[in-house]
Amino acid sequence: MKYYRIQNSIDRKEIGHFLQVQKEDWIGITNTSEDFSEQGLFGKVEGNPALPVPYLYRMTKPTSLLDMTVIPINKYLVVDKAFFEFLKPYLGDFQSWEIKAKKQLEDYEYHIVHIDYPQNDFVNYEKSIFKLFSHDENYNRIDLNQEVKITNDGDSLDKSREYSLKGIGIGYPFLKETKVVFNYSKMTKDLFRCSFVPYAGYYVSENLKNEIEKQGFTGLVFKELDEIDNFVQVEKV
Repeated sequence: MKYYRIQNSIDRKEIGHFLQVQKEDWIGITNTSEDFSEQGLFGKVEGNPALPVPYLYRMTKPTSLLDMTVIPINKYLVVDKAFFEFLKPYLGDFQSWEIKAKKQLEDYEYHIVHIDYPQNDFVNYEKSIFKLFSHDENYNRIDLNQEVKITNDGDSLDKSREYSLKGIGIGYPFLKETKVVFNYSKMTKDLFRCSFVPYAGYYVSENLKNEIEKQGFTGLVFKELDEIDNFVQVEKV
């Protein structure tokens, strides 16, 4: 079975205006560790994050999936009521927060949705390859011919941060995947969340993708793994 990552559509005929959200107000205290952007990658959202009140551009169409930069799609989905009710049977353990999107004199009900825990065995780290690179003075990428062992999603993020703390720019090493193997044969869910940062986000099976398209939900596109990063070798086992 194939799996596809859910992404926001940028087709103006479908979404009306790119970007869809002009500005946000907030209900609650922002710039804390409880912000949506500061948590939720590896587990549940804790505390009481401030809730956004998005104001849509006049030309924006209130699509089924709404593009909100402040609520990153690699951890959350912002969906309207109809799409939320459709997805509920597939979500498993999840959290949700109701918000109101405003457009001129109209209010639209949306839900921020978060699947509590990611699918930790989606990436096969034993067969994947991670290497160190640097950039020369022309910003060409140089292979340092040094592999780095990565064991899980959290380890990948930790080691990437470890090298970035040493410095960023010409001559400094950075970590990059060159081959990623995905455990397709182990996947049984129609919808799950991945926390491996380069591929983080929400994935649907081909069956669920087809049903979403059949139902006519708007504002989203689907990308298969091969289409996400053309510079990385992708294998599915």
